[in-house]
Amino acid sequence: MPIYARSDVLDLLLEKGYSSYRLREEKLMTPRTMQKIRHGERITMNELETICDLLHVQPSKVIEWERW
Repeated sequence: MPIYARSDVLDLLLEKGYSSYRLREEKLMTPRTMQKIRHGERITMNELETICDLLHVQPSKVIEWERW
């Protein structure tokens, strides 16, 4: 089942004070994960967990599901 982060996830993180620079420097999210979000690629459950933890939201707020 393909799970994708919504395209506005990085904007939501920025609103919470997590710039791309901060995410990289504090090792909160890898540059590859940020690229996957920007390009609409699949994310892993671990990446989803990190996003939800940083935003303090349920997964349904940050993912999209696409039927095969």
